[in-house]
Amino acid sequence: MLRFVDDEFSREARGGLHLLTAFEVNEGEWICHSDNYIVAFRYKNGRLAMAMGDTYNEIEHGNEAKLIAQDPELIAKSFFKSKKKVDPEPIKFKDILDLMQWTCDDYIP
Repeated sequence: MLRFVDDEFSREARGGLHLLTAFEVNEGEWICHSDNYIVAFRYKNGRLAMAMGDTYNEIEHGNEAKLIAQDPELIAKSFFKSKKKVDPEPIKFKDILDLMQWTCDDYIP
């Protein structure tokens, strides 16, 4: 289960944003559009990063992605390097919406 890594960020970002569209561009990577912003999410190895900007150029070249959440259980398993390889379960975009307490009109899985 994903948990925010920064309480202040979670208070500021949680709730209130309505996305018009969202689509998965690669496994674990989503691009979303609101009235004012483009938001990109990337999930890998139990960590979720987010970048936000006014244009795609800002997302790609300007605004660095910020680590916003992680799965503490998965991180602990990979830290202690068990003999079994840890394959994280892929998350769904709904998991991100639930974490952020955002809504989305049109999501293309």
